[in-house]
Amino acid sequence: MLSAQLGLPESGLTLCQSLPEDTPNGAGSYASRTTIQAGTALQDAGQVLVRRLIAAEAARLGLPVQDLRADAQTIRDSAGNILCTLAAALARATTADGARVCPAWVPVR
Repeated sequence: MLSAQLGLPESGLTLCQSLPEDTPNGAGSYASRTTIQAGTALQDAGQVLVRRLIAAEAARLGLPVQDLRADAQTIRDSAGNILCTLAAALARATTADGARVCPAWVPVR
C-alpha cells in the first residue's frame, strides 16, 4: 500500500511492530489482525507523510502549500504541472546516509 502510494519499491520499506521496549506488557497482534491493523496504520501514515512532503516542497519552492496537491505519486501545482515525484521529495527529506531529517517517530507510552 505505502509502496504504491509513494512510488517506492517494497524493498525500500520496513515495517517494525511490537518492540518489547515500547510495549513491555503487550504480546502483540499477528497474522490476519496485523494485515488489517498495519494496513490501516500504513495508509494513515502515508497520508500524513504526503501532507508533510507537500509542505516541505511548498517551502522549498516558495509556493503556498494550498496550491500544491499530490496525485499519482507526484506533487503538482494548481495548474496540474508536475513539480516532482513523491519519491524525490522524500529523498530530499533525508540526508545522504539515509538518516531522517524530520523528527524521529516517538512511540506513545
